[in-house]
Amino acid sequence: IKSDKILENKINEEIKSGHEVLDFKEITEFEWDSILILPPYSNIQRLEDNFEIKLSQIKHVGIEHRDDICLLLFFNNDKIVRMAECPRCPGDFGNNKVEFIQKNQAIFEKIISVEGNNCFELRLKK
Repeated sequence: IKSDKILENKINEEIKSGHEVLDFKEITEFEWDSILILPPYSNIQRLEDNFEIKLSQIKHVGIEHRDDICLLLFFNNDKIVRMAECPRCPGDFGNNKVEFIQKNQAIFEKIISVEGNNCFELRLKK
């Protein structure tokens, strides 16, 4: 599966907007039911074992060795339907728990991470 550049641009634009939250169901125009966010250096084998899923179609991204992106995987009926490689600036999703997040709960608060550099930490809204 290839990274969806249009989706990546939408996510980055929404992060840079003045909105306080990022609601994925508002910016996506495809069918999905959950999202899994992989932070830098995620161990693919461990994730496959823990969640009993197959991630072979994303191994080419090399998230195990990368610290520049978070990988957003959108699932529908337990299959990956979209993938977005999100740079950690403007928006870093890396401090969220690695878990499946249901579509109606995929709302993230934007927290300024470093004053003046226009980068935000995105935390799952409780």
